[in-house]
Amino acid sequence: MRKLSAILALISIMTLLAGSLAAQEKGAPADAKLSKHSFEGFIEWMPQVGYVGEWVIGGHRVSVTSRTEIHTKHGTPAVGAMVHVNAVEYRGQLVATKIRVKKPKGQ
Repeated sequence: MRKLSAILALISIMTLLAGSLAAQEKGAPADAKLSKHSFEGFIEWMPQVGYVGEWVIGGHRVSVTSRTEIHTKHGTPAVGAMVHVNAVEYRGQLVATKIRVKKPKGQ
C-alpha cells in the first residue's frame, strides 16, 4: 500500500510539473530558467506499465509526463531501443517534451 501511495504522489507531482512547464513554455515568467536539451541514447529503464514516470536513457534520468510526445514510427519504446530525446531542464530535472524511437540499423 505504501508503494501505491508513493506512486500516486509521484504521478500527482509530475502532472503538476507538466502543467507548470506548459504554462512556462507559453509565456513563462522572465525568471523561469528552462534550458533545452537534445540527445540520443538507448532506453535503459522505463516503467513496466505505460509511459508516464521516470526513464533512464543513455545514462540520463528523464521524467516522462502525459504531455510528452512519443513517436513510434520506427517501433515501440522498450528497454534496448535507441531513441532521440528533446527535453527541458526544470529545477535540475530533465523533463521530456518529445521522444522519438530511432530506426534500427540495417532496416
